[in-house]
Amino acid sequence: MKTQSKRAPETLSPGGLYEAWAELQRYEPGVRAHDAAEALEVSEADLVASTCGDTATRLDGPWDEMLAGLHRMGQLTTVTRNECAVHETVGRYGRVHVMGGNLFVRGVGIDLRLLTGKWHVGFAVRRSTEAGPRYSLQFFDRHGIAVHKIYLGEEVRQDAYESLVNRHAHDDQSTAQNTDAPESRTADHPDGQVNVDTLRTRWASLEDTHDFTPMLAEQGVSRLQALRLAGNDFARRLPPPALRRLMHGAHAAGIPVMVFVPNSGAVQISTGPVGRVRLTNGWTNVTSPTFTLHVRDDRIDSVWVVQKPTVDGVVTSLELYTADGENVVLFYGERNPGHAESLVWRDLVAWVERGKR
Repeated sequence: MKTQSKRAPETLSPGGLYEAWAELQRYEPGVRAHDAAEALEVSEADLVASTCGDTATRLDGPWDEMLAGLHRMGQLTTVTRNECAVHETVGRYGRVHVMGGNLFVRGVGIDLRLLTGKWHVGFAVRRSTEAGPRYSLQFFDRHGIAVHKIYLGEEVRQDAYESLVNRHAHDDQSTAQNTDAPESRTADHPDGQVNVDTLRTRWASLEDTHDFTPMLAEQGVSRLQALRLAGNDFARRLPPPALRRLMHGAHAAGIPVMVFVPNSGAVQISTGPVGRVRLTNGWTNVTSPTFTLHVRDDRIDSVWVVQKPTVDGVVTSLELYTADGENVVLFYGERNPGHAESLVWRDLVAWVERGKR
């Protein structure tokens, strides 16, 4: 439920913002910081920064060194969201690898691609709950938008956590946070300026799914624009209800699915069977033993079946987009490099496609 602010946000100093958030929490206990920031018309980073010296500590990098210490923290919950999807995974951190300026994290139940060059600020946050204090590490881009959060489990080693925070505490613990105003999305080039024949030729020559994004940049097209122009042999549009059909079908058949949720600073991935699927207050909620996915249905404009050639054969994905072209979630069948795509997954996607008629 969206919470309504009773104050004019432009009049709020950091101290005033702190009081406004405290008042909001008294009025609506348990309100999430993301929703509170929206209600108070500030960025979430502004909101968290207002509690520095109380429940938050501003952090300093290097981020790879900080995250490398998380393997000692026991079970964690990682949360990555965009405006239409929230993805939570439960597991344990493994090694942190740096490749191309990005961090790759693989552990037990945790699979992350972290674009830390987009991370502007981080905080260690302590929040009171009925079950006791809950500790987290939260990271934001330069617009103050949360790109990745890590919640520590109940068995967390308190001494290890405090040592990590103290080691990476920023010299600046002020309650003000510098953030930039959100940017409008860059408009696509007109379709008539795209050489569709070249796009299709380059698409057909792909050898790895990771070559897809560089190919789009090379051709000067956005992801959604490429799907629209490439033709039905590469991409086919489905209506938004295809999401629930896919989830219900995967759950019923016990088919493991790879779920990718991206934003400007992170891609979070989970792989495994799909659990219970529920529709609640306009959100499709998928609950599994090691991951939870929430998708806001009213903002999903299109669903696409996308097929990319690779050296291991065609790889099929189901991809969700907003009306302005933002990629919300991608679904793949479980697959390891060097192996062909599962025919069971391909049959499931074909079944989802038949459901549109």
